[in-house]
Amino acid sequence: MADIISGEKVNMFMDAFNSLADRNGAISTRELGNVMKTLGENPTQEEVQDMINEVDKDGTGIVKFPSFLSVMASKMDSLVAEDEIREAFRVFDCDGNGYISRTELRHVMMNLGEKMT
Repeated sequence: MADIISGEKVNMFMDAFNSLADRNGAISTRELGNVMKTLGENPTQEEVQDMINEVDKDGTGIVKFPSFLSVMASKMDSLVAEDEIREAFRVFDCDGNGYISRTELRHVMMNLGEKMT
């Protein structure tokens, strides 16, 4: 997990988590959305529920930091993948209008050595 998230991000997540944690270093699952908001996220109720289902498999209603960090690592991983997809799209979208025209697709495919018919 440490190789997925930088130390700086781990500290940021820890600070946000600890701002709402009790003296045992845990938060209730009800606080999970608030921690996300502290981090600048605006998760939907559905997204928060998905996170709760992932971190509270035993149904205790309590989240410890390692579980929270694990969820954040997978969230960061999917954000990186999304960024990579957006970057790949930009390669095809030569004029930057948000669409890939036939001409742009043909140009890229020919540069990759693919023949278009």
